[in-house]
Amino acid sequence: MDLEPAPNEWDFKRADYYVKYARQHNADIIFTLGQTPSWAAKYPHAACTYGSGCSQPSDLRLWRAYVRKLVERYGAQVRYWELWNEPDYSGFWRGSPEMLADMAKIASEEIHARNLNSVLIGPAITPRGINFLDRFLSHPQSKYLQYISFHYYINENKISDLLPILDNVRSVIRGHEIGDIPIWITEFGINCPQRPASCAKSTKEEQTAELNILKAIFLSAAKGVKNMSFYNWERRLPQAPISLSEPNYLSLSPVGQEYAKVVNLLSGSVISKSYIEKGVYFILLRKNKKNFVVMWPEFGDAIVKLPTNWRFRSLEAIPYGDLGDLKNGTLKVPNSAIVVGLL
Repeated sequence: MDLEPAPNEWDFKRADYYVKYARQHNADIIFTLGQTPSWAAKYPHAACTYGSGCSQPSDLRLWRAYVRKLVERYGAQVRYWELWNEPDYSGFWRGSPEMLADMAKIASEEIHARNLNSVLIGPAITPRGINFLDRFLSHPQSKYLQYISFHYYINENKISDLLPILDNVRSVIRGHEIGDIPIWITEFGINCPQRPASCAKSTKEEQTAELNILKAIFLSAAKGVKNMSFYNWERRLPQAPISLSEPNYLSLSPVGQEYAKVVNLLSGSVISKSYIEKGVYFILLRKNKKNFVVMWPEFGDAIVKLPTNWRFRSLEAIPYGDLGDLKNGTLKVPNSAIVVGLL
């Protein structure tokens, strides 16, 4: 809407700034396509979250021209393109899953005509959009997506509902025989349904929310998710109040520093096994020819009996918690931390 506010009248100043800034810092960009300006909308008076943006285009030739213009300008700097934002929500999309699949084919043709290394991601559903995803993948044009994306927000006080949601997404994908297509979570963070003003009613609750962010990264990786994008880096919002940056936007906040540790550990690693035993989560991974064990209890502190062949070179609690001593093959794993051990 902001890029082409009137037919063939383009304003790239803001987008140019974002793309240039990201590339200056060697950051990859996921460029999310949409939303529809009123002059190009089939339903220009639809009640949308942003203006007329949830309407499908009145003519798919307008969509093709829009994607082509973007790729001509940014194709050398942007590799990852996302089809749309949360199309299972009527505030962002009023068309059908089948229409969006047709738009995926067009987007794929345009981005790959100019950069064969480009990747088209989508459809960026929410957990409510499983049926939308099923219909979308039933359409032949959905094959033009190379990665499947969705969005997920963690409840401030629990994380147990993440695993069935990941299983549901993978189950739908497998039902359409499109292979082991990568899954990306292109938007995730903390949700505060009970107290939307803030998750930080108390220090303990804020720490629980921060810890759940880190757990979500590990659990998603163990379930085969290839990439996660945190929302958002630079400021607090009522519905997503945890920030990875300090108020100056120039340095990492304490939770941002712990987030970086987790990301650095997982980046380039291979997860060999994940399981739950007696209420404790275990994830085994290998990176740079080194073996790591990640563990945390689901409820309360836990005394864990470790396998006899585990010999730790080091143990670290992220971000809080007293591990105590490793005695007689047992280890106290606090509920306030994720324990990372180097074998």
